[in-house]
Amino acid sequence: MANIIQTWEGWFSVRIPETWGVRGEGGVIEMHPDDGPGVIHFSFLRKKDAAPPTVEAALEILRLFAEKNGLASVDPLTTSLDGDFARVYGSFSAKVGADPTARHWELCCVLWRDAALRASWIHDGTAANIRTRARDLFVTIERA
Repeated sequence: MANIIQTWEGWFSVRIPETWGVRGEGGVIEMHPDDGPGVIHFSFLRKKDAAPPTVEAALEILRLFAEKNGLASVDPLTTSLDGDFARVYGSFSAKVGADPTARHWELCCVLWRDAALRASWIHDGTAANIRTRARDLFVTIERA
């Protein structure tokens, strides 16, 4: 299966298999892998300030999102910082009592000087390689 670079000009680009379903509007993009479980959401926001991106700011965005959705990190988060962006991603699980149909989440935040992107891959945990696939996807996110 060939990969393509899906681009939303002025927002971001990401490398995905050409057979995935993609739709979006109003700053939110949704993808449906045709070869595995789950759904992927990308939320893009323009920043009001032009502060340089930091890992701490990206961590805070993921922490707030996880808290709002009743999620807990299940392994150490992966972080990277380049002069142009900060990226944080990792695996999360729903806390006890949360919706059982959305137990597993792969989350990512990428910050640029002028924008932020949050990605979430929500799945049922049945695919053994889902974490690797999510991380392979997250590292292809770039500013467009």
